[in-house]
Amino acid sequence: MINDSWEKVYKENAPYLLGICYRYVSDKALAEDLMHEAFLTAINRFDTFTGRGNFRGWLRKIAINTALLYLRYSVPKNLPPPDLLEEEPYNDPDDDPRSVIENAEFTRDDLLNIVNQLPNPYKEVFNLYVIDEYSHAEISKILHISEGTSKSYLARARKKVQKLLYVKARKKEEDLYISRSHIYGNVGVLYKTNFKSYYSGYMEGFDFLYRLFKNLQDIELTPLKPLNFAD
Repeated sequence: MINDSWEKVYKENAPYLLGICYRYVSDKALAEDLMHEAFLTAINRFDTFTGRGNFRGWLRKIAINTALLYLRYSVPKNLPPPDLLEEEPYNDPDDDPRSVIENAEFTRDDLLNIVNQLPNPYKEVFNLYVIDEYSHAEISKILHISEGTSKSYLARARKKVQKLLYVKARKKEEDLYISRSHIYGNVGVLYKTNFKSYYSGYMEGFDFLYRLFKNLQDIELTPLKPLNFAD
């Protein structure tokens, strides 16, 4: 590809690649540096692209690998993963956490913020499995862990995400109630939710959680310092 062609590719794909890197490192300035590194890697390795697959998918893999490579060498080794399940399970027979979560209107920013609250390696596995659709066998090879460890990290991350979603959903309901109270007064409010502080129990079936976070697959962020192709 000539220089003009790469500049066009950059403009079309940089926001998408930046969104991917940000999901993994949670820092926009760092994510932009990694996105640029990934893009330069794509330019230097373009001869390895056979043309038989999706070009954007090829760029996506490079961006993911670049972010994971950074995390591999920046995170202290031989440290046990943090404990995500520090609270005792909370169960209320009158509460339906799945319904609360499914009925909430989460924005992409809400979901992105929740993913970014996961510490590594849980966030890496959650991103790879749920959003980027890698198998546990593939994750095992990428992160140099066993498939069983990958499944364990996913289960813990999923439960933490479930709690964070529940807390966010309840906060949205509380904010809506307060807003309606200000407008109509206490008498005119049609309902008042029985707010809970959190839910950390277990919910069967996680397909709805996976569908929710699939919305982050193609999230795009605007680069603050675009690459200069004039040099």
